Amino acid sequence: MRSRLSLCAVLGAILLLAGACNSTESAVEPTTPTTSSTIRSPAASKGPCNPPQVQYTPYPGHGDGLSQVPWIRGEPRDSGLVALLWYWPQEWQRQHLLEARIFTGGVAPAGYNVKVMWVFLSGSAVGRGGSELVVDGHRLDGPGRFQDSFAAIGYAGARGAPSYASIIVVPEPGCWRLNLSSGALRAHADFRAIKG
Repeated sequence: MRSRLSLCAVLGAILLLAGACNSTESAVEPTTPTTSSTIRSPAASKGPCNPPQVQYTPYPGHGDGLSQVPWIRGEPRDSGLVALLWYWPQEWQRQHLLEARIFTGGVAPAGYNVKVMWVFLSGSAVGRGGSELVVDGHRLDGPGRFQDSFAAIGYAGARGAPSYASIIVVPEPGCWRLNLSSGALRAHADFRAIKG
């Protein structure tokens, strides 16, 4: 499993990680979106893949330095799942790309890791998350599966929201559903994976 992969360097300035991290990886700074336009990607509504819309508005939870990170909502909505997309390229922000995409192989073309912070913001999620998040990915438009797990983290402003930092390694392009489970919590998020 690829759990606990060097997340301190990227999230260390913002997050107070639970557990030890042994990384020398350089941080990727989120950028400021220029507008909250709602231009929909033409591919977002075609075919079997229907990823959620990326949000450029401030993160709906609490935490210093998180307001400028693009994010998506997971399903079901009452789970309160939010995925902060640390890997989201500046170019996609400038284009106001709204379709949730993810790079294959766990690395973006610019060389940084595909980092996602998963947070269950629902008030009913407090105290129900486990010490580990299991991500079970399966392809919706063809054969393919992967599984990984990641340790729980804490950060200033979390207010008890179960939170998990991850590097997601989708094996190949296509439409992927990431099923998430931790303790009593269950949710999922769909992404269009493109070659990294």
